[in-house]
Formats: sequence, structure tokens, C-alpha cells
Amino acid sequence: MRLALVGAAAALLAAAVALGGAPGLAYPRVASAAEERSAEGPTCRVVGHDVSEPGVAACRDALEAAAPLLADLLPWRVPAGTRLVVHVYGDLDAYAAAMRAAGAPELADNWAATLYASRESHVVLQPRGGPAIRALTGGLPEYTRWQLVHEAVHQVLARSGVPTYDLWPGWLEEGLCEEVAARAVAARQPAGRVAVADADRRHLVKDALARGRLVGLERLLHTRVQAFDPERLAYAHMASFVRFLATDAARFRALLAKATAMPAPPPGVRARRQVVFERDFARLLVDVFGPLDALEARWRAAIEREAPRWFEPSRSSQWLPDGRLLVASFPGGSAQCIATAPPPAGGYVLEGTFRLLAAGDGAQADLIVAYAQRDDARFVKLALGAKGYVTMLAYAAGHWQERYRVSVEVPPATFAVGTDVAFALTVADGRLRLAVGGRTLFDAEAPPGFDLATGGYGVGAWDGAAVFDEPRATPRR
Repeated sequence: MRLALVGAAAALLAAAVALGGAPGLAYPRVASAAEERSAEGPTCRVVGHDVSEPGVAACRDALEAAAPLLADLLPWRVPAGTRLVVHVYGDLDAYAAAMRAAGAPELADNWAATLYASRESHVVLQPRGGPAIRALTGGLPEYTRWQLVHEAVHQVLARSGVPTYDLWPGWLEEGLCEEVAARAVAARQPAGRVAVADADRRHLVKDALARGRLVGLERLLHTRVQAFDPERLAYAHMASFVRFLATDAARFRALLAKATAMPAPPPGVRARRQVVFERDFARLLVDVFGPLDALEARWRAAIEREAPRWFEPSRSSQWLPDGRLLVASFPGGSAQCIATAPPPAGGYVLEGTFRLLAAGDGAQADLIVAYAQRDDARFVKLALGAKGYVTMLAYAAGHWQERYRVSVEVPPATFAVGTDVAFALTVADGRLRLAVGGRTLFDAEAPPGFDLATGGYGVGAWDGAAVFDEPRATPRR
């Protein structure tokens, strides 16, 4: 999330010559001393708000583990003796209260932000921070780790004294944050795995290219995340382009050095100065990497070569050290992880094992088939609930198609939290047939108008979390 100029400080900061001269903004206390915990390392200080002591320590350790990566990839250094400061929240409400108190209510639902004036970062444990998930993830969900490192890059820039940083174009600022975060997460993947969050960003851009909707350089170089819908697509394009540029390490270093030395536009309205600076920055990019048309052609070719295996229309999924897949939703939402490869022709069986974790009211695992059109999703799913149900649901045109709902009751013990459940979902002949432990629990005609034969398959969770063996799609027997 881009550093935010908040409150009356915005006008003052627009005229600041250097970040070191920017007026400070006291952090608004939104938790009692009993609810706050802190942990320090050589390069960072983490303040937890309604976060357990092990959780705060895990955040500190994640940032310290990323410190060598920050030093290697970024040419800027914070002043000696300065620590990065990150506030971590146990839930969105406390984070939102802090954003409102800081004069940045527009960031209240962002889950992560770095405030320009205070030069401190704020991150919610995400997608959720329950003990079962912490135990599986070594104390810290992967997506929280991603956000911590992303915000740390913002903070390094803010604290290192780059004089024009508040005017930088979004593609470089956010793309750089995403690239460093992706590398930090990649370093912890099981052998042969690519982080789902990283694969998802690659898939977003490759899918946009395939559908003729790539945000080309003519637009991307002048795009602001906060003025782009959906923001997620803008982040993915920025990450993709910066990753492409960084493959030419020498030129990318030269670009960052020249960017650091760029003079600021004349004083004036900040928004107009940003426009001028974006144009100057585009010319700088040409000076270092060559004409934009040729540069975009090479970027497009690099995108074509990408081969992500999974994507997540809704977050968040991660590979565990033992090779299993953790799918955990944000509170009150769903998480989905979809394979990019088409299912076997002639009907198939989606099979594997899952275990529901104690989280939320849902305690529900989802088996997803016929997934199509990521930018206007259509899919069918079977919802398997710990309260004792198997329900077929269809989603299209932005709505659940309730007329296709089919539900059967099963004994609550069938999908009890903490129980390993072996499943086999046969998708063939226009029907969905679910067997659990070798016994058929559900058999119904699939809704019309959904592509069972070639649509994507995957798994998910609703208002909670589930752990899956890697889902397998095999030809029907």
C-alpha cells in the first residue's frame, strides 16, 4: 500500500525538500498497555495490538529474516541506529481505528498501510491469525509475511531520505514493494513450489494479456493504484513489470540510482507535480531501458513465458512445509485456489483429503469445478460443512444462482473440525457425485450453462480454513 499523506500534514509535506524534514505525526494509541506488546530486533521494532507475544515475535523474526534481502535489492539505507517500526493488529477493527485516528480513514479497510508523516507501517494479521493457523505456518501466515515485507520497503524509502519519494510513480514504488515481498516469501517455499500469492499475480497478468486487457506501458506508467479498479490488477501489473526490469540487474540498479537523483518539479499542487514527475520518470525509463514500444514487446514476451500452476480468485492460500495446501479465508469471506491446467477430458475425479480447522462460523470446505472467466467468474461448488451438509451452489454474473442450490444433510461428524476427510468428486455426464470414505453422499445433475468438461477445478474454504493434500484431477474410472 502506498504511503499515505494524512490530514493537514499533506500540504506541508508537499513542499518538503526531503523526507527527513517532514513533520512527524504521533501514533494514535488505540489499545491499552495491557493489549500492546512489542519485540525488537537489530533492524526493526514490532508493536502488537491485541496480538499474542509469539505472534509479535514471529512478525519481528519475519522482518529480520528479510533484512539481508532488503539490503541486497535496495540501494537505500536508513540512518544508523534507526529501526523500522511496524504496528500489527489482531483484527481489522483495531487497525481501522488507528487509520481514522491518524487522519487516513480512506485506508481503514486496506489491511495494510504505511503512513508518510509518521514513517511507520500498520498491518493486520491476515487472512486470520487463529492458533491453528499459526501452528501450521510457523507462527505467521504467509500473506501477513508478504504484507510486512511490502510495507518495509515503503518504510526504507521513506526513512532513507529520497527527496522526491512522495512523487514517485506507482508502478515503480508498488512494483518494487511487491517484488521484494515475493522474493522474501519465495525463500520459504517447499522444494519445487511457487507461492500461491506469487503465482496468482503472474496469472492475473497473463490472463489479462490473453484476453486483450493488458495494462500496457502507455497506461501503466501513469497509473495510481488508488485510482484503479480493481486495485489487485494494478498491483499485479506493477509487480510483473518491475520483475521483468529487474532481470537486467545492471540497468535496474542504474534506474534506481537515477530515480534517487531526479530533481523535484517546481513547487505547486502535489497532484500536478506528480503528473509532471511521472512524465519525467517515463523519459528516464527510456534513457535506461530504451524505447517503450520495444520494451513493452519484451515484457509481453516474458509474460507469455510464465506458467503459473495455481491462482487464487479470493485469498489466501499457501503451501505448508509438508507439501499440503492451507486455504484460509478472510473473516466472513471465502478463499479459493484454482488449478490453471484443464481437467482430464471425458470426465474426471477430483480427489484428495482435507481437514477443517476451527475458525469462523462456517467451518466449511469447498470443492470447485467448472471455473471460468476470472474477470467475471462462473463456477459450481460443493460446500462441505462441519454442521452437517453438502450443498451445491452455482455462481455467475456476479450473483449466487439460488435456483440451482441442492443441499443434503449428513451426520455432523462427517466433516468434523480436525478430522481427515478423504473425498472423491466425480464430474461426468452432466452430474456431480461426491463420495466420502468410499460412500456416496451426494449425486445431482449439475446446473446448465457451466463448462464442466474444461472449466477449472480447485478447492476453497468459507469463513474459516481447511488444509488439503494437493488436489488431484484424474480421469474417471
